[in-house]
Amino acid sequence: MKKQFAFIIIILFSIYSCSEHKNALEKEEFDIEMVKPIIEKNSKLWNKGLMTKDISVFLNLYDEGGHYLPDADKAIHGNAAIAEYWKNSWDFVKELHLNMETLEGTEDLLYETGKGSILIMNDTGEYDEFKFKYVNVWKKQDDGSYKVVIDTFNELKND
Repeated sequence: MKKQFAFIIIILFSIYSCSEHKNALEKEEFDIEMVKPIIEKNSKLWNKGLMTKDISVFLNLYDEGGHYLPDADKAIHGNAAIAEYWKNSWDFVKELHLNMETLEGTEDLLYETGKGSILIMNDTGEYDEFKFKYVNVWKKQDDGSYKVVIDTFNELKND
């Protein structure tokens, strides 16, 4: 009986050790550098959506439960509400550019920081450049794509 119990303990320990080793290997296999071009390409979609006035771009950029936290404005929740916010800005904003500085996280949840600029129409009908720093949190979707779950920015006054 003691031999059977010891044998079972050894088998269970072996199974546990193998699953832990497998989990460690899976975590080691994620290479953030492989994801970086995907996130950079996705970041260019904001400008594409603005320039083409295509609401589907914004619906596809944000996770269904995404949160947009604009500087000095109320939070907006859900990709449909966020897309509507962007649609309402089409007449006075253009040329949004994001420049990634960092990308870190796990395969399932990444955070990107960077600086950006956008042209915003002033009272005379001319466009002024607005510079900002931003954080985007990207969540891996069931289909393997990444969508934004949190988008926030703050004005850069001295840069």
